[in-house]
Order: sequence, then structure tokens, then C-alpha cells
Amino acid sequence: MPAKPAFEVRHSDTAGHGVFATRAIKAGEFVLQLTGEKLPSAQVGPQHFAVKVDQDLWLCSLGGRTDDYLNHHCRPNLGFTRGNVRLYALRDIAAGQELSFDYATAMFEVNGWHFTCACRARHCRKRVGGFETLSPAQKRRLHDRCLAYIKRANKA
Repeated sequence: MPAKPAFEVRHSDTAGHGVFATRAIKAGEFVLQLTGEKLPSAQVGPQHFAVKVDQDLWLCSLGGRTDDYLNHHCRPNLGFTRGNVRLYALRDIAAGQELSFDYATAMFEVNGWHFTCACRARHCRKRVGGFETLSPAQKRRLHDRCLAYIKRANKA
């Protein structure tokens, strides 16, 4: 009998759709890998769901992939703990909890990219932008959860 998938896409009260745990996930467990076509910045358009994975490289899709539905949270339960595009559980996650990562851990942009946060975390930042918009204390706290290119650019 195949193992039960660890997650599924369904309605999210904060963001339309989200990815939710279908079983308990242990802290440190590999959960999900970001997927898509690798494109340079010049080829990334508004039609893409995109995550920056290096200085001039994005992982893009046209939507519909499970990872396209991962939402931001200021106190996420997933992180890029190994610096690559694989997300690991930062703590134990119960079945039914929404899976999330901090978008600042995958974005180092100086172009003013941002949005108003809807995560409802106790210490929500209210406004989410790239890693460079974080305070020094926030950068130190999130450094070990970032993609490798951000760690290289921000030697903490």
C-alpha cells in the first residue's frame, strides 16, 4: 500500500487556497520540493508563479503545481534549512495544519517587492518584502531558513 501523501491543496481562510498537512509531520522531516522551469529574470513574466532561487534565476510555473499554493507566514512551519529548494518541517506539524514558509527566505530583491501580510501570527510583520527589508534581528533569526543565494549575499 502506498504511503499517504503528507499534504493536499484545499481552501485557506487567509489566502484562497493553501497546502495542508494530511498526516502528522515530524520536525526536520522533508516535506516538499519547489518545482518549475528555471528562467533568467528577463524571461519571468506576470503570468508566472515564480520563486527566486539564485541571483538571476527563478523557478517558474504557470500555476497549478502544489507548491504554487504554499502561502507566506511570519511564523512558518517549513523552511529551506539546507539552502536548496527543498522545504523541511521547522517543528512538529499536526494533520490539518496549513503548511507555509516565510517568503523573505526566498526573495532578495531591491525593487521594492512587497505585499500586506494576512497570516495573523502573533508577531506578524504586517508587510512582507524581500530579505533585504528585514531588520538585523529578523535577518539573524531567519538566516538558517534561507535559500543559499541569500545566505551568500547576507553573510550573517
